[in-house]
Amino acid sequence: MQTKGPFFKAFAIAVPFFIFHLVPILGTANADTSYDAGYVTGQVMANHLIAAIITGLLGKFAYKNSSWLKTTLIYFAVVMPIIFLQHLGNS
Repeated sequence: MQTKGPFFKAFAIAVPFFIFHLVPILGTANADTSYDAGYVTGQVMANHLIAAIITGLLGKFAYKNSSWLKTTLIYFAVVMPIIFLQHLGNS
């Protein structure tokens, strides 16, 4: 069996955390229209997409052949500051 690349790992890790992040945000977002719900979804998706790309790049160049656990930890180390910076920008 062929090993999975770092970008596959990063996006496979990002998908469930995107869903777990999106559901509570949409529940509390006061999205009156579908435009507002789409806007909120886009903001959350942008965070996880950028974090997955950065994680994939780190896995490709800095941490070659890293395990799934190590890739997950790298993803969390990348996504948390991005979410925090967006939260600061929104307030």
